[in-house]
Amino acid sequence: MEYHVWEGYYGEIVRDFGFSMEKDIESGRVLANLLKGHEIIDSDFLKAIISGKGALIVGPLADEIPEKDVIIGTDLSTALLLERGILPDIIVTDLDGDLEAEIEANAGGSVALIHAHGDNIEALKKYLPEFRGKIGGTVQTRPFHPLMNFGGFTDGDRAVFLAESAGAEKIYITGFDFERPLPKKGKDVEIKRKKLVWAKALISLSDVTYL
Repeated sequence: MEYHVWEGYYGEIVRDFGFSMEKDIESGRVLANLLKGHEIIDSDFLKAIISGKGALIVGPLADEIPEKDVIIGTDLSTALLLERGILPDIIVTDLDGDLEAEIEANAGGSVALIHAHGDNIEALKKYLPEFRGKIGGTVQTRPFHPLMNFGGFTDGDRAVFLAESAGAEKIYITGFDFERPLPKKGKDVEIKRKKLVWAKALISLSDVTYL
């Protein structure tokens, strides 16, 4: 999704949740600074992985994980994938899932796309230095080098827009429940439920196949 299109949705989300665009921008600056010295990838690198291929986006509730050309894990599904002997090609994360699994996958060859927003500045500072493999940075505000913005609010819909922007021939989704959010320690489940309403609506903008 081009930023001029995403910007309208982003503005609605900020108003709906009472988020601070200024904090989102600050978080992006922190992420950009932390990426210095890392092996940073860009959108062309992602296109080389995804373009013309079938991309499967895996959520934390996946029972079966069908074989596809490209596997994209999200925060809570990375550990699930590793447990089943699957190394995701790409991880989409804002660092509030199983960080140990994400760091392990990144060291093993998964590209980690780490997202900055106003609520995860401290997590970026604490955990990003532990990622030793290929990393890309994303924001939900207007992007600036070396950060990218494919559109998207939660890890799941952001992964969909990533695959779409990178030219996936087909996008598949498995393992998501948009009605019953998984509880996370220290997180308000009702806020998560509200976020999933947005995630479902945003994903509906793209041509995806649910498995």
